[in-house]
Amino acid sequence: QDTNLKIQDTNLKIQDTNLKIQDTNLKIQHTNLKIQHTNLKIQVTNLKIQVTNLKIQHTNLKIQHTNLKIQHTNLKIQHTNLKIQHTNLKIQHTKFNILT
Repeated sequence: QDTNLKIQDTNLKIQDTNLKIQDTNLKIQHTNLKIQHTNLKIQVTNLKIQVTNLKIQHTNLKIQHTNLKIQHTNLKIQHTNLKIQHTNLKIQHTKFNILT
């Protein structure tokens, strides 16, 4: 269920089973986006993401948050089994690297 959905993309591939997205005013501008997932559920209101050079390589990532705000430049995260449980987390950084 979506209103005003705009997607500008080249070479978009989505392989998924049981995909549910409930959003209003979702805008995605991307090139060569590939998503392979099973049983993905996303419920978002007022999602704003502005990213430059974001690389994420993870295994078993679990994030449970309320009021998460991230403003970053050149963020690289390489982790295995990362768990974050927080309320009202604010991160403002430049060139923040975490290797675990």
